[in-house]
Amino acid sequence: MTEAQVMAELLAQTRLKIEACLRWYSGSYGFHEDAAIGHKVPRRVIDPVELVLEGLKRLPDVEEAFARLASKASSPVKLLPRLEQYRERLAAIFSRKVLDVLTPGRTVAELIAAGGEPQVAVLQLDVLLQAGMIALRPTSAPSVELARPSGEHLSLERLATIEPSPGPEAAEAELSMEENSAVVLVQDLKRPAIPRPERPVDPDRVKVALQLIQATYLGLHAANHYQVLGVTHQTDPTSLQVAYSIKRKQFDLASFRDMDLGVQYVHLEEIGAALDEAYATLSDPARRAEYDRALNAQPTKERSSVREKALHSEDLCREGESLYQAGKYAEAAEAFRRALELDEQLEYRSLLALSQFLAAGQTAEAAEEAMVDVQTVLAMDPGDLTAHIVAGKISRSLGHVDEGLQHLRRAIKLDPTCREAFEELEAMLRDAGQNETLEMELRRALHLLADQDQPWAATLWLRLARLYRDALRQPERARIACDAGLKLCPADRLLQELRAELDRVVPERWPEAVLGYRSLLRSEPAQPEPIHQLVELHTKAGRRDAAYVAASAAVARRVATEAERAIVKREATSLSARRPGRPLGREEWEQLRHTDDDATLASLFLALTPLVTRLHPLRLDDFDVKRDALRELASLPTPFAEAVRELAATIGVSPPAIALQPHLGEDVQALGVEPALLLVGNDALAGLEPLALRFMLARSLTLLRPGQAMAGWRPRRVLRAYILASLSSAFPELTVPDPDGLVAMIGGELHKLPGLEETVRETVAGLHKRFKRLNLADWQRGIQQTADRVGLLLCVDLPTAAELAANQSPEAERELLDFALSETYGELRARLGLAL
Repeated sequence: MTEAQVMAELLAQTRLKIEACLRWYSGSYGFHEDAAIGHKVPRRVIDPVELVLEGLKRLPDVEEAFARLASKASSPVKLLPRLEQYRERLAAIFSRKVLDVLTPGRTVAELIAAGGEPQVAVLQLDVLLQAGMIALRPTSAPSVELARPSGEHLSLERLATIEPSPGPEAAEAELSMEENSAVVLVQDLKRPAIPRPERPVDPDRVKVALQLIQATYLGLHAANHYQVLGVTHQTDPTSLQVAYSIKRKQFDLASFRDMDLGVQYVHLEEIGAALDEAYATLSDPARRAEYDRALNAQPTKERSSVREKALHSEDLCREGESLYQAGKYAEAAEAFRRALELDEQLEYRSLLALSQFLAAGQTAEAAEEAMVDVQTVLAMDPGDLTAHIVAGKISRSLGHVDEGLQHLRRAIKLDPTCREAFEELEAMLRDAGQNETLEMELRRALHLLADQDQPWAATLWLRLARLYRDALRQPERARIACDAGLKLCPADRLLQELRAELDRVVPERWPEAVLGYRSLLRSEPAQPEPIHQLVELHTKAGRRDAAYVAASAAVARRVATEAERAIVKREATSLSARRPGRPLGREEWEQLRHTDDDATLASLFLALTPLVTRLHPLRLDDFDVKRDALRELASLPTPFAEAVRELAATIGVSPPAIALQPHLGEDVQALGVEPALLLVGNDALAGLEPLALRFMLARSLTLLRPGQAMAGWRPRRVLRAYILASLSSAFPELTVPDPDGLVAMIGGELHKLPGLEETVRETVAGLHKRFKRLNLADWQRGIQQTADRVGLLLCVDLPTAAELAANQSPEAERELLDFALSETYGELRARLGLAL
């Protein structure tokens, strides 16, 4: 576009905005300078070139710019005459760094390298290309690697890996990540794009969209073509086209693709059709002139009153609905009558008939009059949803089940998502005791609904399951219905609860019932009833140990009944002295491991331990621990020393050194220095309750196991560097971002250890096959939760363990309680001789 064209476009849009804001829909107008105050108004001349360049600078997409330049890194630059014309404006808006090195023949890669900050250089070169100020000459030179710019605009963090390529022509994979992120993505090179998580739709945004569509739709009733487009009678063709483009884009279906608009989709289509018709008429000079003549022949007052009546009638209808819901049927009928007088809508006539029928006491005479009105509506529109629902309500009140069913079935077929129609049908069939028919209607509604409204479908499955259980006495079918509903809404509490209740009455299904009650606890941890049900279930099944653990969970949650507290008090004494008779084996560790505590990452860092210890050692000075605080284990109180030795042997680690830290009080913390160390508060040596001490010691010693100890105390930046170096070793074709040279340094040291390098390659290959995404923060948190589980197992007291876990976070407490109620925990207790 030329400067004149840009200016004309800006003026047209500005004029359109002013007309829309000030509602200047007709007449002529102009701007006149006031001599008295004109000198006080600052003058500002709009420079179209400066405006465009400023926009290009403020709204960049560096990823797209880099993608356009990456394949042309070896191309030499050709300067075009327009560059000199705008050089000074470019320098003022961007910078002179790129312009100063911009000489003919230099390649894109050379200019980015010499142009200062790569991100700014990439953006400025892309702007110069788009604006026709430079061009790129074709070249036969081999392509070069273009360094990807980094900065706040490049928030993407990903780690893309590929299998070793067989030929030299395979494309290079690319790795990038954000410095402070804990996430590393492991993705297949063949994926065409980086998947981005879908953002949940803001309910307020949906509400505003619905209001906008409804208000615009209502305005179509009385609006002429000029008002539909939001322009005046004097709007020129250019501005008319701008107005149409803006409006059409605003109400384009693609603008609402992530929203569920329900019936408003139809209104949206009507708005689009009205906009198309208005533009088609007004953009044609002959049709516009003819339309203007017809429009001028209609009185202005009549045109404005039509719109006002339509809006007023809609308000009266909403008022009538509120009065109807409040049981004020006579007042509701009056509101619907007034709405009908203003606007002859079939919906108003049906609602008026229903309100009059209820206000008259639901007599046979009133029913006959109301049905006449409803049949009149249906004669005009057999597919009127409101009329069928009203007919169903009236038929139900008179006991005419068959007639009511006919209308309500028709309403559900017209709109399977209409809850009101099905509620009326269900109530009618329940009143008539027709449970078999209700079953058929539920299944029919689910068939019609398909996947239109999953929450409503889940509700219908719940009602069907309850019907099978309570009325039809078919528990197996009830379970099937529950499972179908849970597939649609897995977190639905009512479905979870019903499924557990169905399972608990069948002894063979008690394990499924346990899973159901655990799911209920996960969805609503504050609810005590699922815990009580678990205690009762295990007690009836004769599962003494499981009943004790469930009762302990009730005590930990502070919701225990007297009977549950009695169970814990009776059994706790015999359990407190129990100890595992052997060290934890591989199978026990697999059962104890939290899902986020990835064994493959632990294996990788276990293999890397010698290298990490040498390159990134941890010393006491790094943690402000004084050497005079170190104590020999034998010099500490005997109960404490014996507990450390016994638990270390069970967990499979050497008894660590001890450092007294008075400020820790009763706390015990692990420290992954070399050699490993426990930081112990003075009060933990003698004043701590034995079971609490066992939990804290077991948790801390678990964190010192080989592999995990590498991850707990080193920065994530360092951990990521070791992962990237390992991946680079396994897949040499990877391009790894390494701004500080840390990855290259680690890789160089790794290559010096052939045996270690081979082990690392095997581990990383397995990592790549199993994962698309690694989150180091999740892994570190998973290590902590595994340690909590070990502490629970070895202290054999759930209330104590849960209280200490809660000191870390509510999430840690919930995770620990959920694990304690699992079958896995019961199996571990039994295998180690810790169960009742």
